[in-house]
Amino acid sequence: MMTKKKQIAWVLVMALLTACSSTPKQAATEMVAPQLPYTIDLSEVEFSHEPQCLSEFADSIEYIMLSDDVLLPDMFHLRWLLDKDDNIYIEHGNIEKFTPEGKHDKSLLKIGQGPGEITNKLSVTEAAFNLDDNYVYVPDHGKYNYSKFSLDGEYLGSFDKMDSLYHFREYMAILNNREIFHYESLTEYFYYRDKISTDGRANPDGPYLFYVENVQTDSIEYKKPNGLFHIKPHTPKRGSAMNDGWPMNYGYADNDFWLRHYHQDTIYRTKDAVTFEPWYVIKPHPRMADYEFQVRMLVVDVTMTDVKSKHYLGNVIATDAGVFYRYSVGSDWENKSGFGFCSKNGKAKTYSNKGFKNDLDEYLPPLELSHSILNGKKGFQKDGYLYVLVDAFKFFEDGAKPPFPELVEDSNPVLVKLRLKK
Repeated sequence: MMTKKKQIAWVLVMALLTACSSTPKQAATEMVAPQLPYTIDLSEVEFSHEPQCLSEFADSIEYIMLSDDVLLPDMFHLRWLLDKDDNIYIEHGNIEKFTPEGKHDKSLLKIGQGPGEITNKLSVTEAAFNLDDNYVYVPDHGKYNYSKFSLDGEYLGSFDKMDSLYHFREYMAILNNREIFHYESLTEYFYYRDKISTDGRANPDGPYLFYVENVQTDSIEYKKPNGLFHIKPHTPKRGSAMNDGWPMNYGYADNDFWLRHYHQDTIYRTKDAVTFEPWYVIKPHPRMADYEFQVRMLVVDVTMTDVKSKHYLGNVIATDAGVFYRYSVGSDWENKSGFGFCSKNGKAKTYSNKGFKNDLDEYLPPLELSHSILNGKKGFQKDGYLYVLVDAFKFFEDGAKPPFPELVEDSNPVLVKLRLKK
């Protein structure tokens, strides 16, 4: 039998040994950081008529009704985002500001020829927002410049869209007093003159994928190298190439801004436009068109037989839960074009041309993200929510019902909040 003193001593020794053996393990666990980049594996993805479910990436769903004080055009021509105070901005040929509750506040832009007015804003996805300092750059194609407006609609001046090399810049976002931009994909000879070699070989993406310019010093601080610039197919004639339209996918994810060049498989993110880290790397299907093939398409160095033999990854939307993607098969794109979701470090099995099955509530049986987020730069996330627009008439189709009694079929689209899974 142990004495009471020996028992106490034994307990203290065992406690000390346990502490010594567990502390290093605990410290090691706490020091393990998330392994970036995450992988999105599309190597075996196949088309399916069975849609994925919302519960694969979302925990809950909510709805915000936008007032009809200003009627919005077709949803295909809309983009949306929220500021620090949850005010909602809907971009089209103008920029409409709504309160967090969905009440229309104001139109930010004045359309016209006068001072402080926009002559011609062509596209839905052209405005570059600074959500930290509450202003936006808006391109005016009638004057070939950018106009700057506060998010309260105050005109703050304008500046030339063309840089010193006579290239037209397209701004994507402004963070930390730095502007992130790329050059427009134009077919005119002047744009390609520095990208085509003497033997008629070209890489239309150029030596750099995107740039960062410091607003305060008016100097370019960062150029993202195109690691595949050495790939230069032959052009039919010197200076000829197709217009790819939108070479970048990008969007906001909480405090991060992410972007991906349309022809490349890495999605980058940044908090400050100073450090860009790889966020996701896409593992392609063996038959997916690689970078060389995509560039050959741009300079018309492929046949239709070549085109029909490939799989194509289109626009993506990156989130903390994973990546939404558009996908198609070249030989049967009409029947095998659709979209899907792959969780981070996951392996995608299928994609579908049917909307995601809503297994979260009873209002909207399918949620179609085709026009909502996968056309253009429309993926906006804030505080763990993904925001999606849905046409009002979708709530009046078979199996659906409106979430608001005052909603009618020709109302403005409804803003949907999906809480993404951690």
